Amino acid sequence: MKQETLIVSLILLFRNQFLPDGFLLLAIVLLFLGLIILISAIFSLGKYYTPSEIPKGLVTDGIYSRIRHPMYLGLELSLIGAALLFE
Repeated sequence: MKQETLIVSLILLFRNQFLPDGFLLLAIVLLFLGLIILISAIFSLGKYYTPSEIPKGLVTDGIYSRIRHPMYLGLELSLIGAALLFE
């Protein structure tokens, strides 16, 4: 989790120096792609979704058959997109 925080912090710190103004579309795409992945991961979990740390079972269907941690991936993509969008 510290690596992702470092990446987002570096983007926020150096965005005016390294990123051109044409990244608005990329930011929007990353934001919505991350949200779509996050929502599809929650729907793939179905009855196995729980806010507690004790898992109810192992899900290997849907997006979980392709990506190991789709909720983390969706959250990180949407955070990077939001960081680029709200400069």
